[in-house]
Amino acid sequence: MASDPKSPVLDPQDGEEPEEPALAADGGPSIEALATLGRQAAGAAHELNNVLTSVLGWAQVALRDLGNQGTVESALRTIEANSRRARRILRDALDPARSEGTRRSTLPADVVDDALRLLAWELRRGGVRVVRTYLPVPEVAIDRGAIQQVLVNLLLNAAEAMPRGGEVQVRVRPERGGVAIDVSDSGSGLSAEVAERAFDEFFSTKRGAGQSTGGSGLGLAIARRITEQHGGTLELQPQAGEGATFTLWLPLGRPTPEVKPERPPLRRGSGKILVIDDESDIRELLATALGLQGYTVVTAADAATGRVRALADDVMMVLLDYHLPMATGSEVLAELRDQRPDLPVLFMSGRTGAESGEVPTMSSGPTGWLRKPFDLDEVYREVARLLPGR
Repeated sequence: MASDPKSPVLDPQDGEEPEEPALAADGGPSIEALATLGRQAAGAAHELNNVLTSVLGWAQVALRDLGNQGTVESALRTIEANSRRARRILRDALDPARSEGTRRSTLPADVVDDALRLLAWELRRGGVRVVRTYLPVPEVAIDRGAIQQVLVNLLLNAAEAMPRGGEVQVRVRPERGGVAIDVSDSGSGLSAEVAERAFDEFFSTKRGAGQSTGGSGLGLAIARRITEQHGGTLELQPQAGEGATFTLWLPLGRPTPEVKPERPPLRRGSGKILVIDDESDIRELLATALGLQGYTVVTAADAATGRVRALADDVMMVLLDYHLPMATGSEVLAELRDQRPDLPVLFMSGRTGAESGEVPTMSSGPTGWLRKPFDLDEVYREVARLLPGR
């Protein structure tokens, strides 16, 4: 499950220092702070396990049916969608205090279909049938990824309530000037006591022996908080012995005003780019992706080798992992600036912190920042920005 959106950690690109956790008497984090961090990590890990199940399963399906273009394309699209979902989970876990996402007018049925597509592998594996009923409703202005996360949590809870398989009914209908989405399962139902605590943080019914999934108890609490941030409600109607229904209600809302950022168009380039990263898969990915755009790419696996290759006259740009073994990006940048002060450097990092705000202040030449995991379009745009006319 995703981490608590109110945890005090900030995106490094916000330019603010992350808030420190509460300290114990000896100056270290308190037991309460460490316990909360552990629970948040458990929540993110639980939801990432669901994502990885789909990614791994679809990759294996594609490899076993390489001759079927339809299967391979479907698998790749599902893998891409789940990878974006994993990126969102990690960014929510690392930057849960970030501002709400952009809201766009969206058909609720489309978001339901997206969530069901992401979970298709798991639902089929668990013997869960899905019945959809979509009544005519207007569009709602929502952060599509956030509401999709809510629906994924509701669908997973419904599936987990039916360990031997069953039926989930998803109904989209007009309600109180907005839109209601019902998710009903055919499980054994919930007691009044469990239903009353279902939205409490860290409350879970999946803690007993034989429960391999080991729920964290964060999913429904976060789902309700996201819903309330949209001005909506999330309610549970339990029926002992007859399943349960979660109802997500959303007002129509107002879209976020459209602001079109100035971005250079994607284009083919030329010249030599150096990629410095200790992860071989990332080096190979960037070399292949930039090669498709017309660039010649050389690579280095460590800071020492990267410094030598970066000083070659024909290297016109460096993509640099900020957290290399035995060196930070700032240290490597300082050494490069001594010899080639105008060499463009594009940093990459999967961690959170304030370092991305420090880079422009210490750099005389052009710099940029890519946050892992990144889209290839982001790579292409940053390279085009830092290498105008090449």
